[in-house]
Amino acid sequence: MNTSLSTYLAGGVAALSLATSTKAQVGDDRLEVFSAVEIKFQSATNRIYNLQGSSDLNQWQNIGRPVFGNGQNFEQFFSSRSGEQVKFELYRLSVVESTNVSFAPWGLTGLQASIEDGANRYRFQFATATNGFRRSNSGLDPFHYQYLKTGENEGRLSLTEDTNRVEQFVFNFTAAGLGTFVREEFRGDRLKERDLGAFNLAASTNSTVELPTPVPPAVPGQLTGRALSFTTGGAPDVLKFTEAAAGMEVETDDSDDDGKTFNYTYLVQNSTNSVIELNFGRGRTERYLLTFTSGAQGTFERQEFRDGTLRDTDRGSFSPVAAGSTTVHGDDDGDDDGDDQGGNGGTTEPGDDQGGNGGTTEPGDDQGGNGGTTEPGDDQGGNGGTTEPGDDQGGN
Repeated sequence: MNTSLSTYLAGGVAALSLATSTKAQVGDDRLEVFSAVEIKFQSATNRIYNLQGSSDLNQWQNIGRPVFGNGQNFEQFFSSRSGEQVKFELYRLSVVESTNVSFAPWGLTGLQASIEDGANRYRFQFATATNGFRRSNSGLDPFHYQYLKTGENEGRLSLTEDTNRVEQFVFNFTAAGLGTFVREEFRGDRLKERDLGAFNLAASTNSTVELPTPVPPAVPGQLTGRALSFTTGGAPDVLKFTEAAAGMEVETDDSDDDGKTFNYTYLVQNSTNSVIELNFGRGRTERYLLTFTSGAQGTFERQEFRDGTLRDTDRGSFSPVAAGSTTVHGDDDGDDDGDDQGGNGGTTEPGDDQGGNGGTTEPGDDQGGNGGTTEPGDDQGGNGGTTEPGDDQGGN
């Protein structure tokens, strides 16, 4: 990041020093006064903005989170009532030109996105800075949207259709043009659905956004001594291939327990695809279908089997990690309660056997996917909603 700093001092802000937070009580009447600052500025892409405050023109303190410019106007409100430090005599807006290599784009104009949550695939086209359309079997469904780059590798998208339906996405980029997302769908003010998955971004012919140049795919000939991180929207699963045919499944937590070992076979199919077959014993096997898109990283489909029966399928992105950078634990989901969970769950109980990202479950549940509310004895292979005892579901 460029260390040169452009600053814009706010005129007349010294008067704010009179508005310190005070409380005065007279009988049963209480007066509360809070200091506040409201700013508005025109942003530019590839620049990062931060409000700063000072009492002596020498020491400056950042206030609030940085803003990644996108060419639009920004308005921000800071109040001491919300815990922000806004009692300075002087304020300025710092502007830093970003030169860091980052994966999250500064805007979406001209880009198209493919979004998968394990059960469904959605395709979006961002025609302008605020409008686009969703491709569906019935045609093209228009929408309005707002997008903000909120980190070097993070972006937030709010998408509104003609109805009162609003979708909010948090994109976490793991490579050029791909990563994982968390999606929340609202109807009115009510949260209707929340899911996780993987996405791909690509530029169309009228794109005004420059994506980072991908590195040509590099499929390794063997996995010995390597470690790969697999993400479906939550905490990643890490596979360490310690030997030519054996390895260990580990997590990125601080536990010192032993990890779960496996035997494996690895097959290179072509210049962009390979397959890993894992055998954990006790009838549990997994198949990873890898598609390399940039160097040694890309997207994957994971198929989980129990006694030869397909129990769950999910998708996400993968990337290499240093073989010694992960911490091993003996609890498959990292929550130290003895559960056997392969994903990022909600509330669970001891003895649960879940392969995915669950909601509320009860003891003895056997779930392979991303569930909603379940009851004891459920057998679910996919991403379920509300289920009842004895259900046997392979999908959503």
